[in-house]
Amino acid sequence: MHSAVGGAPIDYRAAGERPPEEKPVLEDQLVAAPAAVLDAATPELLTAFDRLRALLASLEPLQPAAVRELESLHLLVVSELVTRAKDAQRPFFSLQSRNLTLPASHVAALSFVHECRSARAGATSSALKWIPKKLGLSALASALARGDPGPTFKGDRELSAMSRDIERAVSETLIVAGTHAMLPDEATRADFLDTIRPMLEHTPVKFRHETLLAISGYFRAAPDAGGVFRRPLPPVSASWAAFFPKDLTCATWPARSALPFLLVVARQEALASVQGRGSADAAAAVEMADKTSVHVVARLLEADTAGYTLGALQRWAARQAVEGTMGINAQAEEREKQNSANLAKMERMARHAGWEADSYLGALKNDLVADVVAAAGVGIMAGALQCQVHCVLARAIFSAPSSLEGREFVKVVNGVLCAAALAKTDAICAAQAQILKSDVYSGRIHSKYIWH
Repeated sequence: MHSAVGGAPIDYRAAGERPPEEKPVLEDQLVAAPAAVLDAATPELLTAFDRLRALLASLEPLQPAAVRELESLHLLVVSELVTRAKDAQRPFFSLQSRNLTLPASHVAALSFVHECRSARAGATSSALKWIPKKLGLSALASALARGDPGPTFKGDRELSAMSRDIERAVSETLIVAGTHAMLPDEATRADFLDTIRPMLEHTPVKFRHETLLAISGYFRAAPDAGGVFRRPLPPVSASWAAFFPKDLTCATWPARSALPFLLVVARQEALASVQGRGSADAAAAVEMADKTSVHVVARLLEADTAGYTLGALQRWAARQAVEGTMGINAQAEEREKQNSANLAKMERMARHAGWEADSYLGALKNDLVADVVAAAGVGIMAGALQCQVHCVLARAIFSAPSSLEGREFVKVVNGVLCAAALAKTDAICAAQAQILKSDVYSGRIHSKYIWH
């Protein structure tokens, strides 16, 4: 037997003279398979769902302490789901990528969505049904309610997509059911459900969460906090019925969805213009503001019957409301301050329901969680009314001459939307937005070319 240079010894014996070869043991066979971990929803999540059921079942409007607790539990539930979904993800090259199942936390969350809808009747149940339906979760929710096993997935992509849809469904359900429970009277509750109905049915699910956050914030704000959608002001649905033209034959849902985002600015400015006068002057000013707002969305619908321009207006205004009072020239450092403010706000909200925010700080990177934090409290109404860009946008649209029709009117509105959106990152557009702001505030807009 001789040694090969740099290798193992060479065996020159015949095959029958050699001892039987031992099969090499692969490295991955030496590693024991990981023990199966029983997946179960955390006690904190189940306790939060139980408390939310009790709050939403209240026959009386929720008081401020209960409202703060509901918002805190809403944030806890969404943060917990986002964290569990991230923990359930497998490595990218994992061999265990078949027959994956939903995390137990998401199964409990979808069951909660189904129970919320089943426990209500009439317009509330009809509104809540659109949330899982548009996300493709209705059949699965019903199957889980019957006790059927949950679905299995062949890969992480399908599992992650389903988990995100469930997280969105839970958050939207809490927005709608929670706002309904906070409103002070049945008339306001009915107006809220009627206002959000076209948004639930037709707004793309990608933008529906922040739209519901914005519109719910408008309704939650009391009149003494700047709210303009509660009594004694007329309902949004009544203004629509009174002023929208009856001869339009196209679908009207784009105009109905966009109307509240113009109405909130128009009513606020109308009330500010008659401050200190009698209730009759205030009612007349609000009626004129409502008429102007309805006519603007009607003109836009006539010019763009597919609703693309109105949809862009709705999405942009909702985003501004959720972001809050970022001004026209918001820069990166201001957004960093906003992130720090959201972090501090999350810690304050956690104390209202007695949970620790430290375990969920990473969840703030998720857009769903960040929007829930930003929209909590009365910040939506303050953001909508104080945000310079939102007000300037609405005033610029209202200031467009009535002679503008068709494509020219659409061009003006799209130009305002585009330039206002770019104003946060582009210096030229920011300067142009400042000029428009001063022109609108001083009433110097006369030309049909608002942007040129």
